[in-house]
Amino acid sequence: MPNNRSFSWKHVIVTALISFAISGGGGYYLYEWQNRAKPGIVINSIGFVGSSELLEVGKPLIKKTQECAWLRSYKEYEWYDSLDSDYKKLVRVEDALKKGLETVEIWLSHHRHWAIEGATATINDLLDMPICKNQAVMSSVIGSIRREEHGSPPNSLSTVRKMPEITDLTYIDTGWVVDMKAFGLSVPVKRHASRGEKKGLELLARSVSNGDLKNLHFYMNEFLRLTSRELNGVQEVKVLLESKLLPASHIGMDVSFHNSGNSPIIFKPYMAIDFDNTELKGDPLILKIEREHASEPKTDESSNGKKKGTQIIVDSFLPRSVGSQYSFIPPNSTKTIRLASLAPLGAERGERILALFRANALKCCLVSVSGEGEIINSNMVVFGESISKGDKMIIDTATGN
Repeated sequence: MPNNRSFSWKHVIVTALISFAISGGGGYYLYEWQNRAKPGIVINSIGFVGSSELLEVGKPLIKKTQECAWLRSYKEYEWYDSLDSDYKKLVRVEDALKKGLETVEIWLSHHRHWAIEGATATINDLLDMPICKNQAVMSSVIGSIRREEHGSPPNSLSTVRKMPEITDLTYIDTGWVVDMKAFGLSVPVKRHASRGEKKGLELLARSVSNGDLKNLHFYMNEFLRLTSRELNGVQEVKVLLESKLLPASHIGMDVSFHNSGNSPIIFKPYMAIDFDNTELKGDPLILKIEREHASEPKTDESSNGKKKGTQIIVDSFLPRSVGSQYSFIPPNSTKTIRLASLAPLGAERGERILALFRANALKCCLVSVSGEGEIINSNMVVFGESISKGDKMIIDTATGN
């Protein structure tokens, strides 16, 4: 029996309203989906960055700096960037001293017969000597004379004064200058130098200008003896500085946030590095967006702009204000942002990260959170001090090597 359904305006109207609501709502959500933000993250670089804090130096390092001729003596607390600057200086000094030792050892091995009574050099002999062509050697010899660290050369000042000069020697306000034809070799004398220091520096200058090979041979042997000890001291200070700098360092990261969608997106200021290395697994590092124009902490600075150390630290009674910076990425745009870890690395974690970085094996991704609470990760990437073995193999294969 056929099912005869009667026509009902009510049924038609209700059906039309439901269809309109569904199509309208669906269209809205489709529109929203098509115009949504489409974020992506690319890690551009990762590395170690310093701190703006005072660090407790410790008695062993203070004692070593008092013994090191290349650094000032430290106080109980020193600024991170001052210690970092000193470390870089010691790296240069270490390199210069090693090259100086090598140069002098080679020269002595070829000129041991010059340590003969009465032997003199020519101007060309002088130009070939480490004391004249290597600034680090001359600076070290002058420094040891000022500190009165070595004995007396074979020929005394009174004896050398009677020797004929093979090149001109001039005394000016700042010290002695030996005419090396192509340049002037300076032997500086401080205005308030002691009597013994002045005589020692004059003896050095006259030994060069007279070509006194016996004395010059003596200075080179003393350089070897004193510089070997000095190099050990520089290396000891370097090790102690590393033990202070690495735990106080932070991880810095340059990251490109891009949005290929038609709606803006906001990233919260706190993010995390998720390490994929076994040594660091389960130990994420919290980072924060840095301000582009962050104000530097007020410091006690000397007239030359270098931060001074201090014997004590006095904390403020009230905590300092801490700001947070959200990152706004407009539609179809990219923004590069600098991130830095909130807390210092600490000794143990810092050593693990540094070892992986030097082995070109530090593997990590960045975990971020949008303003709406969406988790957005970057790709997992590998970073290191130089090109990784895998990348080198790819390049070698591509270039046919």
